[in-house]
Amino acid sequence: MGDDLDRHLDFLRVDPCYKIHFHDGTSLELTADLQRMEQQLETFERGSFKNFLSLLRQGHDNLHKTLAAIAHRNFYSLFEFFSLKNGLLIWKLGVLRKHYSYVSAHFSDPRLRAAFSFQDMY
Repeated sequence: MGDDLDRHLDFLRVDPCYKIHFHDGTSLELTADLQRMEQQLETFERGSFKNFLSLLRQGHDNLHKTLAAIAHRNFYSLFEFFSLKNGLLIWKLGVLRKHYSYVSAHFSDPRLRAAFSFQDMY
């Protein structure tokens, strides 16, 4: 505890993270290289890179709202956790909606919809 892992381990970036092969012979490599992502996404659907960035931004914002409101605090009773404030946050973030329909609001191409929602399976 308290030791710096960088002193003991060499971390290597895995890039691309994975490659998705679609039934029509096309593929998509999920990478941290935003220029490569833009080139790939735009071949599937015009404007999809802008929507991809929006999806990432919303995910980032939702994560930090959740961390601040729920994960980074102690709850001393069920009533504190299941509060009106947390209920409104859950409603506002759309936690209970289907992820595929959330992704579908960003992409029209069924391959991109599948690519950005299949992680729900595991």
